[in-house]
Amino acid sequence: YERVLAAKVKLYGAKHPELSGMLLAVAGLRQKLGEQRKALQYYERALAINEEVYGREHPRVAAILREMGDAWRSLGEYRRALECYERSLAINEKVYGKWHPLAAADRRRIAKSWDGLGELARAIAYYEQVLEINRKIYGDRDRVVAENLRELAGAWYRLGSFRNTSKYLQAAAEISRRWGGRASHSRRMPSVGKNSERLHELNSSPAMPMLSPGLAWEKTAGAIELEQEIIPFEKQGGASAEKKYGLLLGSFFSRKKAGALLEKARGSGFPGAYRRGYWVKQLVYLVYSEPVSDYRSARELQERLRADGFDTYLSGAASQEYRVRTGIFTHRHYARQLLEKLKGKGYRAQIQSKVLPMPKYEVRIDGFASREEAEARREFLQARGIEAKLVRAPFSRRAPSGKDAGSPLISVSFQE
Repeated sequence: YERVLAAKVKLYGAKHPELSGMLLAVAGLRQKLGEQRKALQYYERALAINEEVYGREHPRVAAILREMGDAWRSLGEYRRALECYERSLAINEKVYGKWHPLAAADRRRIAKSWDGLGELARAIAYYEQVLEINRKIYGDRDRVVAENLRELAGAWYRLGSFRNTSKYLQAAAEISRRWGGRASHSRRMPSVGKNSERLHELNSSPAMPMLSPGLAWEKTAGAIELEQEIIPFEKQGGASAEKKYGLLLGSFFSRKKAGALLEKARGSGFPGAYRRGYWVKQLVYLVYSEPVSDYRSARELQERLRADGFDTYLSGAASQEYRVRTGIFTHRHYARQLLEKLKGKGYRAQIQSKVLPMPKYEVRIDGFASREEAEARREFLQARGIEAKLVRAPFSRRAPSGKDAGSPLISVSFQE
């Protein structure tokens, strides 16, 4: 990645939009290696480019700020993390409104930062806002809400309020028990067992006598039974010769749409759901502006298009001609609609068709031992509004073999 980045810097210059995706890729890898400060250097370069291209209040800028905040928080620099998170929150609230998952995610990060600084009262205030938003989005009995309740319980416990700790832990345990284990065993949401152990521990403490021994025993005994039920289901993550049935939930050219379906599947009690991507050759229709001879004029055209509400991408050919792409589609009908809209605004544009390698994303659930079990899970998903197709494998999580199978996936703005 760094060699490709160096080549792009030499070709386009240090502040060209083409560099943004590669900078973010290198930053993400540095972050995974634990090299947070080096990652921050790349994030800051990507942030500067995206601010110049999209403006300071664009969702892409907010996404980079979130990553920067995570890096600062990993370093223990909570106040710097707060600056990033608060700015990201302001952007997302302006673009999406208060009642959006991204706004809740930003508030949760802010709460964790205040928690890290020991400002528990401020942390609790943000945790309560997160809980309010997620209850409105997901309802009162979702695993995300249960996780928020556990975080609130932890904050109150560190603040020394055992009564509030007990209240939120019991609420989290009740949600998990209502789901019967199907939605409480995600990687993000601990099982009732963990909640019950903490209840039992608190019940044994002389500082909190409000729980009866019967209640603590009932919760703990129920947790043991539930964990025994969960364990076989959690082990269904990978396919094998014995577990040869799976469910295909959807196939998309849009990573965002696949991600939304993935979150919905996991929220329905299937933490083993996953998204895989691979390259396919696809006929696509690209809508371009007329060629422009110099970069400055191309940028001015891009700004005018953006001001009129069009998504744009600036590309430069080897002949030093620049064109602004405003859309890429798998159906010519939608390309024509965009072309007519551009012409109505006074722009000259054209449609170009190409066969391009495009990333395609599938959402799957693997690892069912029998057809009956897979069918039962499929019916459960259908009741939650998720259509699924029964597939017989075994298959692995790797991309299909072929020329482009080993190629890394790229970040694509794609409309279907």
